Amino acid sequence: MTPLLRGLLLLLLALSACGLGALDVDDPPRDGGLDAGGLDDGDAGDEDEPDAGPLERDAGSLPGAPVLEPLGAPVFRAQPFGVDWRPSASDPVRGAVALRYEVQESADPAFDAGVRTFRVAAPSTRLDRVHQSLSFGAAERLTRYYRVRTVTAAGRGPFSNVEAKVLEASFKPTYVSVGYRGPNAPPFPLGADAFTVDDVVRANGAFTRAGAGWLDTTDPNKGHQGHYWYVSNHAPLPRDGAEAARWTPTITRAGRYEVWVSFYRSENRDDHAEYFVTSRDGERLGPFVVSQYLGTEWGDTAWVKLGEFSLEAGTAAHVDLDWSAAGRSHSECADAAAFRRL
Repeated sequence: MTPLLRGLLLLLLALSACGLGALDVDDPPRDGGLDAGGLDDGDAGDEDEPDAGPLERDAGSLPGAPVLEPLGAPVFRAQPFGVDWRPSASDPVRGAVALRYEVQESADPAFDAGVRTFRVAAPSTRLDRVHQSLSFGAAERLTRYYRVRTVTAAGRGPFSNVEAKVLEASFKPTYVSVGYRGPNAPPFPLGADAFTVDDVVRANGAFTRAGAGWLDTTDPNKGHQGHYWYVSNHAPLPRDGAEAARWTPTITRAGRYEVWVSFYRSENRDDHAEYFVTSRDGERLGPFVVSQYLGTEWGDTAWVKLGEFSLEAGTAAHVDLDWSAAGRSHSECADAAAFRRL
């Protein structure tokens, strides 16, 4: 081998030992740097950030806390009530679009135990609740606490303020007397969404009776429209124990309605008249126990609000007065029912 060839061979061996043989055009580019896709290590995009979960990933687009409305006066355990809220005023600015709301209910104001969660699809901002079979034990009243949060595609926002609802063990009616005079209208103006149902004016619904013991009275100063029906407790007693009355309104617009009943009070009326309300989905709520007793011979017409109920359009809703106990010794009056859309 000539000295020249020997020199070239030694040079190639030296270059190989220095690692320059790794510079191959077929090698893939290294991660990072401009060859990795045009981004340097400081601008790798969201894909390279650790996934912190739906609540923290993009805090700027999460919803704000809704505002829970006050829940109002106490209600009877079988009386429906609504849990209403307003979305956060900052949501449109954030670009947060609600998918649903999660309403939590608990007997604990800190929500540390016994929490129930109800999901309400947006855009509705109301949860209808009723505690029909709640056990009170020896307590006269119980309290339930509520809070709500918004769920968007970005995740769940913070909870709202906490509001409390007091539930009474027994229905405590408030009587609105219109005295001994006609026409004995309910205590609110009548109109398209505020009307009465009785056996005299049937344009807004139907009044029906069951049982053999009903008698009627016509007097311009007694009852709504100067007429009412009653089950007598005087001999002879024709009643058969199946006496009941029903008011069926024709609801033209579905919604929340106040439901009232009227009767003529006197000295021989029952102090334990039982009313029932069949509202949305055919659920029968009650009994709402009302005293029709006044204690004097000359009575008056009174109206009692049974509560607020969700009623569907049509004739599925109705109010019942049930005098089904044959052994009762007092009279009951069936006069009129009134409905007012809220």
